[in-house]
Amino acid sequence: MEGRAGPVLGLLLLMTLYRGSLAIDASTCRYSLGMEDKRIPDEDISASSSHFETVGPSYARPYITRRRLRQDEGDGAWCPRNMVTDESYEYLQINMRTQRFVTIVAVQGRYDEGIGREFARRFRLEYSRDGKVWRRWKDRTGNELLEGNTDSMTPVLRDLDPPFIGNHIRFIPLSNDPGVPQTVCMRVEMYGCEWNDGLVSYSMPPGQSRGDVLVNDATYDGAKSTSLVYSGLGQLTDGITGPDNFLLDASGMWTGYEWVGWKNTTKGTKPVEIVFEFENVRNFTTMKIHCNNFFLREAKVFDEATISFSIEGTYYSRTPIVYKHILDTNNYSARWVTINLNHNIGKFLKVRFTYADSWMLFSEVSFDSVTGNFSHLTDEEYVDPMLVTETVPLPIEIPNGEIVMDGSATSLTTVDPNGSDHTEVTTVDTSITEVDGQSGLPNVAIIVGILVAIIFVLMVVILLILWRHKRKTKAKPPKETRGFEQHIALNVCMPNGHNNQPSVRHANPSYHRIRPNDPEYQEPHNFLRKLPDLPALPAPVSQSRENSGDAVYAEPDFSLCAANPNVKIPHYAEAEIVNIQGVAGTNTYAVPNVNIDMYSTSTPPEFPRHNLHFQEKLGEGQFGEVHLCEAEGMREFVGGDFCLTHTKDKPVLVAVKMLRPDATKNARTDFFKEVKILARLRDPNIVRLLGVCTRDEPLCMIVEYMENGDLNQYLFKHEFEGAVPSASNAPMLGLGALLYMAAQIASGMKYLSSLNFVHRDLATRNCLVGPRHSVRIADFGMSRNLYCADYYRIQGRAVLPIRWMAWESILMGKFTSQSDIWAFGVTLWEILTLAKEQPYAHLSDEQVIENTGEFFKDEGRQVHLSQPAICPSDTYAMMRKCWKKEPESRPTFEDLCVFLQRKNIGFLTEV
Repeated sequence: MEGRAGPVLGLLLLMTLYRGSLAIDASTCRYSLGMEDKRIPDEDISASSSHFETVGPSYARPYITRRRLRQDEGDGAWCPRNMVTDESYEYLQINMRTQRFVTIVAVQGRYDEGIGREFARRFRLEYSRDGKVWRRWKDRTGNELLEGNTDSMTPVLRDLDPPFIGNHIRFIPLSNDPGVPQTVCMRVEMYGCEWNDGLVSYSMPPGQSRGDVLVNDATYDGAKSTSLVYSGLGQLTDGITGPDNFLLDASGMWTGYEWVGWKNTTKGTKPVEIVFEFENVRNFTTMKIHCNNFFLREAKVFDEATISFSIEGTYYSRTPIVYKHILDTNNYSARWVTINLNHNIGKFLKVRFTYADSWMLFSEVSFDSVTGNFSHLTDEEYVDPMLVTETVPLPIEIPNGEIVMDGSATSLTTVDPNGSDHTEVTTVDTSITEVDGQSGLPNVAIIVGILVAIIFVLMVVILLILWRHKRKTKAKPPKETRGFEQHIALNVCMPNGHNNQPSVRHANPSYHRIRPNDPEYQEPHNFLRKLPDLPALPAPVSQSRENSGDAVYAEPDFSLCAANPNVKIPHYAEAEIVNIQGVAGTNTYAVPNVNIDMYSTSTPPEFPRHNLHFQEKLGEGQFGEVHLCEAEGMREFVGGDFCLTHTKDKPVLVAVKMLRPDATKNARTDFFKEVKILARLRDPNIVRLLGVCTRDEPLCMIVEYMENGDLNQYLFKHEFEGAVPSASNAPMLGLGALLYMAAQIASGMKYLSSLNFVHRDLATRNCLVGPRHSVRIADFGMSRNLYCADYYRIQGRAVLPIRWMAWESILMGKFTSQSDIWAFGVTLWEILTLAKEQPYAHLSDEQVIENTGEFFKDEGRQVHLSQPAICPSDTYAMMRKCWKKEPESRPTFEDLCVFLQRKNIGFLTEV
């Protein structure tokens, strides 16, 4: 079974590519939405005005991620006809066609081959979910201004907190000085992901306050009245779940900020009713609600939920779904509650929640549903309009004059034909009806007969089970034999020494196994059917310990775990795998799960926190951030133990990995594991851990940073030696320098593989450059927004650098030193193209995965990366060997190191 688990995991992993996200993760929803790569066509980009045709809206595409070489078109940006002020309303409008969850926007000025000087120092955003009603974006403090550019070329990325959901967006440039008109031009990009829920608004009673605890949906973007908020979305769909204790100020705003809640003032308080409106009619599978259960402060999960469906929002289904929740008074943790919606169809869902205690608090709601051809349905055809609640339009109320909409929401009040309002209270009994004036009660004799038959069948089943159990008892071997079998079972030992049955351990928590009977399981997209049928892997027992290679990471080979007590570091294939996610959400090296203390020869020294001076934020992940800092006194701090690569007349730059104070307990544990692992690494081509700050919050680790930044940006800013100089007068790099840097990466990877470490994200973005072309391997490229286009998100599961990954890593989840070899071949290709183009730039992400299947089939139809213009033939041949189908046919890092060093004989770095 272990031999087959890898392919099954790979196929099930791929099946998640197109399933709808049940709860969006704002920290990882950061992918280009299509301006730069022209997935958004010109006809979907418009503007209030344009200065000339050559600075029209279609020229507002940025130049940020270097997916491909692209010359500026037109005059290099969109420029409005008029100069702008701090109160003007010139805008660039983009139609994204489908609803998107937008988390970041990027802006640039006008480049125009280096002669452009126009850019917007400030701007606003507006967004819409239907192209008619426009909402102005504000941050969580109410500020609506975003800082723009300080020059015409450098892209500026701004996180949107909160993010918004919409299919249209407007960029509104503003003057930097109040009352002073300015000429501006803009290029823009949006980052986020698809909004698969289809939800476009929810209506409900406004949240309430509890002393200084305010749970009122502060970011709601719809209309508001004293008794209802409607036609908008807010904190129930912002991708952020609230903490267990709602009395904590986890976000730094105010206590209870992440929650929306209502108080049960009396025993007779009516249920809280929320009406969800979707973009179109959908078939619903499940609904998930993130609920608070801090019963120590009178807050519990709801007692009961009643869900009704409607096509047009006029009449709701007569037989609703009723979900009764089992109360939990032992565990006060917040939790997701899933309600099965049984494939009911509707565009509107009305949910009535009854209280289980004094308070009911929600922080997120999500739906699992699919669209279909339901346009022919109406309320009259789909639901019984008798004895159901009717909706009537609510008066339009415009909060602060900032939003214009036609709003309606569910009301329990109906209008009398004579003009007077009255409330209908109707009790619906769906179990008894009147037919022809006689009672419709079923025949009692028939019911009794059915019950007797059921009892008889149950008795037969019980007797059959007892009979089979008796036969098994008689067939059991003598106690001596059973004891022998038990002894054998216990000798299939866990790598950590525990005598338990081996359980599956996932080295990468982003990969999640979906079983066929899981309600989350769905059929894969059609293109996945083109992928090859994967054979079963050879049985692990047939492998020798010397030739076993690195095991499939998701299912360690427990048959090989008869540990040799003399071996200090067990082979990667023989140990339970540990994956430290990293404080910034990146993949730190995968290592064997031995005693983690052995990885650190000494405790990392404590560096004075006040000596760190913030320069810029490099990136962030789910539990932490990476900051670029100047470290005052770092040379004296490290002493003679370590030679810093920075020149003496420049400040020492360091990367500070900072764990957020609200990180989970597991994240904090991983932080200290990561510290111990990094402290072990001592190689001139691996970034070093210089110190830590752990005496107070936030926890920080200080990692070496190179003065020339990451290798990808360093290469991109250079040109080939001997090429025709460009107008930008970019510095030159020769073949010798490029191969010298590649040899250093091979040397660093040789060191890592000697320790049985697997990097799993080797690329130029994860290498740093110092003086004289010195290179060191790092691990935090994935946390940078600049490189979000290099990672592909498998919905709700993983973020993967698929363009650098070996076929066995994508299809079988197998990460080994040999898969790192594959990534090194792609990295070498990046180096020899000066990172001017993304690998497989002409292929979409889906086509890259499809090409992976061709590599597996090895029938000559796979697409290889082409030979770079300055790449020698023998170097390209070695590069192609890195992409061999069979991992054992690929060269080792020692082979690559020797090859590149020989190619580099005679190269001298400048002094």
